[in-house]
Amino acid sequence: MTISADLLSPQRPIVVIGAAFGDIILHLDALPQSGSDVSARDGGRQIGGCAFNVARALSRLELFPINAIPVGNGDWGQAVAQKMALENLPVLLRHPTHDNGWCLALV
Repeated sequence: MTISADLLSPQRPIVVIGAAFGDIILHLDALPQSGSDVSARDGGRQIGGCAFNVARALSRLELFPINAIPVGNGDWGQAVAQKMALENLPVLLRHPTHDNGWCLALV
């Protein structure tokens, strides 16, 4: 099956609204029992968030969405801005006092 190029050409601008945040990934062999500890292995860090993932996919399809994802001014905000630049997503919304959030994923 092929997708017509007309279907990949938006008739109106696409605005992506939502969040981008850091994912901290830790690998576990098993979840700990109540009251016990387990060791975790570093699985890396990446930028994610539903809106960021959608905006990145649209950009890679050369549909160039309007980026309405706020970017903060802390360490995570800097990482989000750098990743957006790599994905051709201009930062249009900056928050002057807050950072972007992060998520701890146990895999």
